[in-house]
Amino acid sequence: MTKKITTFFLFFILFGCGFSPIYTSKSDLKFNLEILNSVGDKEINKYISNNLKKYTDKNLDEKIIIKIDTSYSKINISKDSKGSSTGYKLIAKTRFNINSNEKKDNVSFTEKLILNRFDDVFEEKRYETKLKEDIAILTVKKLIRYLKTKK
Repeated sequence: MTKKITTFFLFFILFGCGFSPIYTSKSDLKFNLEILNSVGDKEINKYISNNLKKYTDKNLDEKIIIKIDTSYSKINISKDSKGSSTGYKLIAKTRFNINSNEKKDNVSFTEKLILNRFDDVFEEKRYETKLKEDIAILTVKKLIRYLKTKK
């Protein structure tokens, strides 16, 4: 009996508090985005452009023009006794120049990751490519969150 009462109160508390997720309506996350140009790392720029398409709706009135400038570096952070690298620090910087309704904003995001050397060079390259894609997805989410707050 006490389990039923406890379950009832727990159910009532969780659903009666008025909780709703922040991003429930996807229509709030749509913008009329146009990428004017992108310079820097071509691979990251391609992933950013592809991910921004999910949030683009050309039917909206306010047009947001974006210029993308990315830089990517892979720095040796450790070496073994033979002198070959055993670890890398990956740094991806993305700068967005945003123009909308005569407002100009510059937003910059930096992601830093540590990558240990793989025995197989092909697998290491594949993993690095996957990390670039993940960095681009994370950067786009940060940009959309920024645009949502400026809306």
